[in-house]
Amino acid sequence: GWALSEEAIQSPNHQVEVIDSPHIIERFTDLFYSHQMNIAELVSCTHPAQENQPPMLYIQLTTHSPTSQDALLIEQAFNQLCTELHAQGTIKAVSYHGA
Repeated sequence: GWALSEEAIQSPNHQVEVIDSPHIIERFTDLFYSHQMNIAELVSCTHPAQENQPPMLYIQLTTHSPTSQDALLIEQAFNQLCTELHAQGTIKAVSYHGA
């Protein structure tokens, strides 16, 4: 098998900030799974609604890809999903060198 460096495991490479609603997390996990990416770690937390502010959901994902996926395709799909959900998202495609 192949090993991940400690650094890759500890730093989430995708973050999303979105108005909380049902099934948001599934939308993002489905997106990564559909691109054959494994989700190593997922951390989410919600911030309750405040004055004039809806409840917010924060998601941090750490993914790694066993196949040499086209990072650009994943990035485009991720950005499209963020646009659809009116989310603020950042994605850092991880590339592995070597065997």
